[in-house]
Amino acid sequence: MRKYIVIIVLFSNVIYSQISSDLVEFTKPYPSVSNLMNLVDIPVNTHTGVPNIDIPLINIPTTSKNANINVALSYHPAGIAFTSSASDVGVGWNLVAGGIISRTITGIPDEYLRGHYTGLANAMGISPIPYEQIVFDDIYSYNFMGYSGKFKIKYNQITNIAVIEKFEVDNLNITCEMLFQKVASFTIHDGHGLKYIFNVKDKKNSLHYMNMPFVPTSQPSEAQRQQLNSVNAYHLSKVYDNNNVKLVDITYSAHIKQTPIENHEVITNKLNKIEVTNSGIILFNYQYISSLEATLNDPFELREITFKNVNNDIINKFKFDYVGLLIKENRRHLNSIEKYGVSELTNEKHKFEYNTEVNNTSPFYCNDTFYYGTDMFGYLNLISNLGFTAEYDEYVSDGMNYEIFLERTNKDICLYGALKKIKFPTGGVIKYDFESNTFRYSLSPNGSNQNFLHLYDIENSDNHVYTEILNTNYIADNGNADIPLVISGTQPVKLFIKLYPTAYFSQANDPIDEPLYASFKIVGNQVEEILQSTTATCLGDFIILNPGTYNIKVNSMHTSYGSIVVTKKELTSAPLKEWVYGGGLRIKKISHFNSEFDTTPQREVNYEYNIFDNQNLTSGELYDGYFRGFENNKSTNTQISYKNVKVYDTQNNGYTKYTYESYTESPHYSNSSSLGYFKNYFGYKNGLLKKAEVFNDFNTILKVTENEFEFLELDVPMYINSMIDYHFGWYYAKPCWAKLASKTTKNYFYPNGGTTPNIVTSNETFTYNPINKQIASHTVNNSVGETLTTNYFYHTGNSSFSQNRISEIERIETKRGSELLSESKINYSNTFAGNQSFLPSTIEVKKGNSPSEIRLRNNVYDEFGHVLEMQQESGMKISYIYGYNKTQPVAKIENMDYASIPTNLITAIQNASNGTNEQALIDALNNLRLALPNAMVSTYTHIPLKGVRTVIDPKGDKQTYHYDNFNRLQFVKDSSGNILSENEYHYKN
Repeated sequence: MRKYIVIIVLFSNVIYSQISSDLVEFTKPYPSVSNLMNLVDIPVNTHTGVPNIDIPLINIPTTSKNANINVALSYHPAGIAFTSSASDVGVGWNLVAGGIISRTITGIPDEYLRGHYTGLANAMGISPIPYEQIVFDDIYSYNFMGYSGKFKIKYNQITNIAVIEKFEVDNLNITCEMLFQKVASFTIHDGHGLKYIFNVKDKKNSLHYMNMPFVPTSQPSEAQRQQLNSVNAYHLSKVYDNNNVKLVDITYSAHIKQTPIENHEVITNKLNKIEVTNSGIILFNYQYISSLEATLNDPFELREITFKNVNNDIINKFKFDYVGLLIKENRRHLNSIEKYGVSELTNEKHKFEYNTEVNNTSPFYCNDTFYYGTDMFGYLNLISNLGFTAEYDEYVSDGMNYEIFLERTNKDICLYGALKKIKFPTGGVIKYDFESNTFRYSLSPNGSNQNFLHLYDIENSDNHVYTEILNTNYIADNGNADIPLVISGTQPVKLFIKLYPTAYFSQANDPIDEPLYASFKIVGNQVEEILQSTTATCLGDFIILNPGTYNIKVNSMHTSYGSIVVTKKELTSAPLKEWVYGGGLRIKKISHFNSEFDTTPQREVNYEYNIFDNQNLTSGELYDGYFRGFENNKSTNTQISYKNVKVYDTQNNGYTKYTYESYTESPHYSNSSSLGYFKNYFGYKNGLLKKAEVFNDFNTILKVTENEFEFLELDVPMYINSMIDYHFGWYYAKPCWAKLASKTTKNYFYPNGGTTPNIVTSNETFTYNPINKQIASHTVNNSVGETLTTNYFYHTGNSSFSQNRISEIERIETKRGSELLSESKINYSNTFAGNQSFLPSTIEVKKGNSPSEIRLRNNVYDEFGHVLEMQQESGMKISYIYGYNKTQPVAKIENMDYASIPTNLITAIQNASNGTNEQALIDALNNLRLALPNAMVSTYTHIPLKGVRTVIDPKGDKQTYHYDNFNRLQFVKDSSGNILSENEYHYKN
């Protein structure tokens, strides 16, 4: 449904149901960007059954303690759906590096909105009236440096001011620069005041319905679709600290493709270089494959990542290899990652295997009677190659429609392409067994819970039993034969009748060489029905018969023969499996092996998702709604959430039962206004753990943890139709913060191996800072009757360059009841030379009611916030010299203030450290030691981004650190060359 309908509903109250759902088009970002958003849309936890599968590659610290650059690969099973293109690192995998704000366009792009109406032309010839506030309905998803979430934009056309409306309640401050109703860039400040700039833009073209009448009464034609050019992603380019010092600079390679339409160029940006100031460089090498443009593959393929220090020395290099899996479409799959050290003579290799077995258990499909399609969630399934089949006839007889029939989930086929195994560099293996999700409830458009249990006898093949009740050959003497068929029981039965007539020829036939076949009909018990000799399914034609006696009559022009097989389909006599398959994959089992040749795992973790006290009933809920216009808008971002998850872990010799809050069981819906309201919707989405119960192998309870939550909603309605994949209709939710309010923990101890436990109980409560959403107080009522409280207070000062610095701890106090036990306080100052940011000046400590004492003073900082001089109260001063472009300490001088160190010695040390001659640095450090006879001097040299190289203590004793080809510490030697310690590395799963 298009954007102008939002306006009509809100301001004109016009009925909109006459327009079908495919008027809303969801334009997603480029393949790799879109796949990365799976990490935002579907949380990784036991609540969703999505395991945490990451391959860390690179970590570089910045000069800020609050920011590190991490490069990793992350796997999410939602990426295997066939509505998703393979990313630039393969199906299911995402490169986590830098950051991005992607945009999902709902209807037409926001920047094409004009006044009260959408479209480039005025509706009905009336000039549009500017909005003072437009709530744009495009959805922006951010994922960068550990932060993720979604937001929309409220825009004032008159003042050109945009306000960000976040779906999550967090401590990020997001702003955007608008240029003629278009977003030019985004700026995000985190809770520490660090600034992130997103201004490198991807662009793409997409078709949209335009120039529609104000009140449409019919489905628009294709002629009303117009190609629009819009930005669909904003890449992170720079990170700054509170002093406006650039921490990170990220550059991209732009691939620009011209189109026949003027100013409609398509721009795709791929990472080129991440440069961490004064520290290291990461280079990315992509290959563009033009032949993949029109396929389910990102045409860009990551081939190599090179990690260097500031001296241009290679620290590591990673090479990526891929393989294609051919079913339905040849999509890229990551085959291996090879990691090289200082030289390329040795490497470490991660090898990946995927599920390529197509184990179809459906009795309806055999030989070549099917082709591969996709289910309603976008995952691989099977579709009959011969049109309407006996299986479809049966499906319709149970009240289902053709579209749902074609888009059913096949629990076996949907696993195709999922990650199966990771082989680690020294032989260890982790094997992943995925399975189809199951669900029973969904939110419905009227706020009630849509119960799918009435479908499980139809949808769930686990409940079906096929019994062959007749298998016979026949001879139709003189062209006729009667084959008796007896149906016992008291209820109608479903039968499949497979006919195998042999061809015969007749002189009376014209032409005489054309084969003829017998005809068949079933007669008896007031039934006379012609049977078809179908080859559409393995089981044959479908029919329902009441109990009784029947004859299958064979008729032909001459004597003929053949065979007949009758199969009865019925529900199993075992308890029915009460669930429907679909909605993607969940983890079933993770097995750890010491070697790929081992058959017995060293460790195995198994997952179960059914109701704890009813293993025949799934606890799965289709969290984001069933009415999503599947026929036109298949989505890979469906979230199945589980109320009960049971995890068996052989390493822990027991199991844990997790109980999550169920949104469908909570009072969540109201319809007091013209629009329905889903209360606390976003608070439940990431999974709220209500209870965790730990048992040993003998089913003895060991520990129980119970949590209670409080919800805080902002009064900012978010209209769900355009926000959650368009499947609720006209309803709304609000940004919600689910706060852990209390936690009760019970530990069970069994004295002398008995069965009666001693229970130790601890009750905890939490309050939160309303500004930064961090913990304000933590109170523990322990088993001995004490009430212990820890209170946290935060500093909120900003420099002239920073905003939103709200998360730095200023004071911590602990109490027993009302009695103050201790207090620690950091006093901040922004008056240090070369700094405008607030930095710790003194640290005070207080015990009980005694006066507070200053324990530590920081007297001098450099421009990066490194302490250059500190002292304990009434103690000696300790000074530090930072080298290697002021990233690493190279000297510690005790009993001397920083100002007393000769400036020429500091300069000489820093200049030498910035070069590549280690001996020159050691000589400069020795000169420092000789020049300061009254100080205790310790010196250090480093191999940038590897580790410390040498340490010389105040007595002159030297230790040297040696590293292997992969930059791991190998051994440590003293000044005489004796090995003090040695490390060997063996991979463990």
